[in-house]
Amino acid sequence: MIDIDTLSSRLGKRRTALAISGGVDSMVLLHIIGNNIDRFACELSVVHVDHGLQVESRSWSDAVHEASRAHGIPCTTYRVDVPREGNLENQARRSRYIALTVGHEAIVTAHHMDDQAETMMMKMMRGSGTKGLSGMPEYGPCWIDGSVLHCRPMLAISREEIVGYARVCGIGHVEDPSNGDSSYDRNWLRNEIFPAIRSRKPDAVANMARTAAIMSEAVELSSALAEIDLAAVSRGDGTLDWPSLVRLGRTRAKNLIIHLVRSRTGNGCGTHHIEEFTDGLMSANSDSRNEFRSKGIVIRKIGHKIVL
Repeated sequence: MIDIDTLSSRLGKRRTALAISGGVDSMVLLHIIGNNIDRFACELSVVHVDHGLQVESRSWSDAVHEASRAHGIPCTTYRVDVPREGNLENQARRSRYIALTVGHEAIVTAHHMDDQAETMMMKMMRGSGTKGLSGMPEYGPCWIDGSVLHCRPMLAISREEIVGYARVCGIGHVEDPSNGDSSYDRNWLRNEIFPAIRSRKPDAVANMARTAAIMSEAVELSSALAEIDLAAVSRGDGTLDWPSLVRLGRTRAKNLIIHLVRSRTGNGCGTHHIEEFTDGLMSANSDSRNEFRSKGIVIRKIGHKIVL
């Protein structure tokens, strides 16, 4: 189910955390890696994060520790205090990844094909661009700490296959009752929307995962084109030449600005803000002063120069 050789090679000798929640996906991940432990050179440990949001959470920790001991892998539970203000789902996710990355150079999670499809749908509902629709990479920097490698070796596997594997191998797991709460957007997609989609288009999830891979290639091409355009419009003083940028045309100018923001902040931003800024540059005159601010980066047009 997992390409163990590739995963082992990517991890090398890094201090690695296996993120195990106790759910069926992560317990299958633990089972597979535990049965192939001799093929890994990394310093491997299991990390279980108890968000303290469910009364049963202590028993989930016990189940993870027991399964880890059965495979001879050390296990640590981190109990985190999730801030109750704002989006509880996002706050829990942030707290979880902070706990997972502390003291580790790599993390391995049990994200699978259905998670990829759900992520794409979430991004579509937010109006994301190609980067967002490229979904989650199998290997890449962790969003909370770019120096930590995030491995998702189960992205090509469907949840149905995972559940079937667990059944055949007799792998125990816990059920989080909050997964049935469709007031959360992801649960709503998982519990209500995707079952309806599958009933009409059984291969929809696999096709969405394929689309994510295509989008990832599109992001690579867009970044390569942006580097070419950046060289063409750069001035000797480190600024960009506004007339040269305008001559690129709106689409390529927008792509270049997106690339600049992403490369300097490590993240994207709302595409509608970049569209507004790009439209302003395209219709500006020599005396116009246009400005874009996002996540620590400021881009200003001053005369014929664009200053970062």
